Amino acid sequence: EGRLNLKKRIQKLNVPLCLIHGQNDLTVPVSESADLYEWNSDSDSLNEFHVIQNTGHTFNAVHPFPGSNDKLEQVLNVTYGFIEKLNRI
Repeated sequence: EGRLNLKKRIQKLNVPLCLIHGQNDLTVPVSESADLYEWNSDSDSLNEFHVIQNTGHTFNAVHPFPGSNDKLEQVLNVTYGFIEKLNRI
């Protein structure tokens, strides 16, 4: 119920939120990002929630990093687009 209550904290968030989640994430279920988005959806109309299809928790990035891939590029493009949208307001 205190400051570690994620639902309560995200409901009070007063900045635009961009959530990006891998469809096949075995570490964190997509439903958890969906909950975060829903809990904050009334706070800001600029919020975005994206599910990247056919990828997991790391968007097919591995260590050592050999370079980017199409899923990671989708994440970067969504992130860039979100930042660009914020720069226009």
